[in-house]
Amino acid sequence: LILALGVLAFSHFDTVTVELDGAGTSGSESTPATTSDSSTQALSPSVLAPAASTPFDLQQALTGTSIADIDIPRSLLADLQGNLVINEGVRELMDFFLALTGERDPAQVRALFAAAASEQCSAACAAQALAIYDRYIEYLDTLQRASELLQATDNLRARLQHVTQLRTNVLGEDLARDLFAYD
Repeated sequence: LILALGVLAFSHFDTVTVELDGAGTSGSESTPATTSDSSTQALSPSVLAPAASTPFDLQQALTGTSIADIDIPRSLLADLQGNLVINEGVRELMDFFLALTGERDPAQVRALFAAAASEQCSAACAAQALAIYDRYIEYLDTLQRASELLQATDNLRARLQHVTQLRTNVLGEDLARDLFAYD
């Protein structure tokens, strides 16, 4: 059973500390997103929020961008234990903010994604989403580096197999399957 969590009202958006996973996991399909104590990375969107005493206005932070007039996807879901449900909705939200690539620096894009995740689910769920975002960025960087190799062949089946293998290598089998289930 999946429970969609409502919007959480925050008086302000301070610093989110995220536990990042290592390499992909090989758990079952229904295993919720988890975090480990392998490394910790702090995130502070203070460059986006005018002052710590005022509420963080995500829509205001998008003013002047190519996605300013587009509704932010409300696509994060949590299970009954409050863990992130990894599905195409997670990827939809990541891709929405990654559309800002070139308009905002990567740290700002990451902070905007973190803010949106925090508005859509609990702190633990948002931390899981941010850890997946970081792995997704690693996957996209790896895919970019492999683009010449992919373009070197006209064999579309070989390209697809290579991309699928890259996804599995970087994201892990379960995360790759869950994020790209409909591709």
